Amino acid sequence: MIILGLDTSTRAGSVAIFDTEGQAPCEITTSGSAKHSENLVPDIDKLLSRCGLALDEIDLIAVAIGPGSFTGLRVGLSTAKGFSYSLNKPLVAVDSLMARAFSAGKTGETAVCLDAMRGEVFGGVFSFYKDKNPNEIVASSIFSAEKFAEICKSRGISSIYTDSVGDDVQEIMENCDIDIISFDYNSLNICKLGYITYKNNGSDDINTLSPRYLRDFLPGVPR
Repeated sequence: MIILGLDTSTRAGSVAIFDTEGQAPCEITTSGSAKHSENLVPDIDKLLSRCGLALDEIDLIAVAIGPGSFTGLRVGLSTAKGFSYSLNKPLVAVDSLMARAFSAGKTGETAVCLDAMRGEVFGGVFSFYKDKNPNEIVASSIFSAEKFAEICKSRGISSIYTDSVGDDVQEIMENCDIDIISFDYNSLNICKLGYITYKNNGSDDINTLSPRYLRDFLPGVPR
């Protein structure tokens, strides 16, 4: 099965193609311009060309559903829905934070966060064990940085993984004796988790699927 994965949940967008039969994966990560409406479809075209594939050879579309950037999530999901509808291909939604936790490559519980601005984070804790499906331990939600640090410490977690937090959040976490581990992220794990989701639960309904914003858009906050 050939899976197209899209993640526009942060300023740096990412598109990937993953073949469950073992062909080498391909991915493109854009710069942090946040111009997903301009970059996403051209990046998909570039990726297909690089992989030697036509769009109709894609078997499954997986998209980051949130939490994350208000505008980015909207652009990513609308693009994924458009491809799903026009190509008659199944679509699955993947939690943005679970995909990042999966990228960390740890066994056991992994905490991840994204900057939600104004001293807040989108945070969640997930567990990964060999031969078991990923599990949500602390559901993706919005927290003050201090509160999420407290939750992690209560579970014996001393490190939080992220690819997108500001200096203010990092300082708060460090003051709470939590290490922030930055890592490079791409949407290959959107593909992999999308495949697991599809095998277990089938596809999502494109008519009812909506972004997981977790809060209303705040004027004046970068999107």
